[in-house]
Amino acid sequence: MKQILFLAVFQAIRLQDNAWANLYERLVMARCPYDEKTQSHVGKKRVIGRVAGQMDRSDLRAAQTRRRAALESSSRTRPTSADAL
Repeated sequence: MKQILFLAVFQAIRLQDNAWANLYERLVMARCPYDEKTQSHVGKKRVIGRVAGQMDRSDLRAAQTRRRAALESSSRTRPTSADAL
């Protein structure tokens, strides 16, 4: 599961026109120190882990919301004993 989520984050940040890519870029600038020798930011994997965790939590929340909506709609359409009378 972790490897799949890690690859999903890589794919999301590669596209660069979505909220996950914007979050990644913002966090890299804020949390990763810049190395003059390599001309890049160091420690990007921590940021990828952070984005993956947030992506996982948001997917979990979305699934819970869908589950609640399905339960509410099924309880509304289910006939009750009062309806039968």
